[in-house]
Amino acid sequence: MVLLTTTEVAKAAIHGYLASHADHQKDDSLGQRLERLEKVSLDGPVEHADLIAISKSAGKDKNSTKTRQCRLDTLLRGATVYQPPPPPKPEPVSEMEVAHANAVLDTNHVHHSLPNIKH
Repeated sequence: MVLLTTTEVAKAAIHGYLASHADHQKDDSLGQRLERLEKVSLDGPVEHADLIAISKSAGKDKNSTKTRQCRLDTLLRGATVYQPPPPPKPEPVSEMEVAHANAVLDTNHVHHSLPNIKH
């Protein structure tokens, strides 16, 4: 599975594809594709296989303008491999929090290392 960035042309083609399949039941592989495509946003990820399916679907239509706009090479023009954003950086830890954590660890270590003395 290759994820690509969604271009304006691809987004428009996706919108048309969804409109042409609006009455489809969403309990099969086409339904799963439609659910994925409903969530696609501009510059967001889209599966290469989904763009291929859109292109093939438009090729069956006799409307030459739609067919030309949904050719695979047109849908892919300007798209790049999708790179997800980096994960958020962890919150910085203050010196006071580090000192407190170390003190707790030291206290636990000392408590567990004392011999058990009975009087």
